[in-house]
Amino acid sequence: MIVDWIEKHQFSCVVKSNLGFECPGCGTQRAFIALLRGDVIESLSIHPGVLLFLITFLVVIIQIFAQFKRGGWVVLSLFVLSITATMVNYVLKFFH
Repeated sequence: MIVDWIEKHQFSCVVKSNLGFECPGCGTQRAFIALLRGDVIESLSIHPGVLLFLITFLVVIIQIFAQFKRGGWVVLSLFVLSITATMVNYVLKFFH
């Protein structure tokens, strides 16, 4: 199955392997794999920004073709929400 192949061939984090601490993106691959397996709760617990990023990406694709009047604001809002979730998750890792 493709999910097993992706899981087997994950990249290691360059920041973590070279500097010894996690970057804001650490956990993204594992969260994406959890989504591919259908486990949304696990994905959100690993890295909440991944689901928001995928939703943002989908909305961008829809906006490119549909050209909604306020679509740009929706995309920008989702992007800011994705980045905020990623950074909050990153900060909370230090207190956990």
